[in-house]
Amino acid sequence: SSSSAASDVYKRQVYNLLGFSYRKHSEPNLDKAFEAYRIALDANPEHLGAHEYLGELYITLGNMNKANEMLLKLETLAGTNSMEYRKLKSAIDNS
Repeated sequence: SSSSAASDVYKRQVYNLLGFSYRKHSEPNLDKAFEAYRIALDANPEHLGAHEYLGELYITLGNMNKANEMLLKLETLAGTNSMEYRKLKSAIDNS
């Protein structure tokens, strides 16, 4: 139904922003950020922003293999010229 489609859009946007706020807070809660990004990606496995932010979270955690997995996923979904790909690539290159 159209209402469930709308709620999926809402859900992935809310959880993507929630993850971002947990990660960027002055006292970050990385576990909650991770969970919020996973929920956003469950609602839409092709959510570019959630892949980018999850990649940045992996950098914060020192897990460069997973960060690079997110980068490859972004390349597959949107190409190397997408804003999300370029931002995550820059974050990886500068870490």
